[in-house]
Amino acid sequence: MIRRALPHLCLVISVMILVFYGIDRVNHAMNFIGNPVFNTLLLVYALLVIALSVLAIVRDRRGS
Repeated sequence: MIRRALPHLCLVISVMILVFYGIDRVNHAMNFIGNPVFNTLLLVYALLVIALSVLAIVRDRRGS
């Protein structure tokens, strides 16, 4: 069961991280993320996890 839920959890968490990134870019006073290098790494990480999660969900649905 956790194997099927894990891609969905990764997808939800990645979207949350992207929302925090967007809020930080628009409203600097919130200062969710302060370092520009970390911002770039976080954006790349979130996009990769979203892609991997979508691929895993598609593969899982085709296997069932």
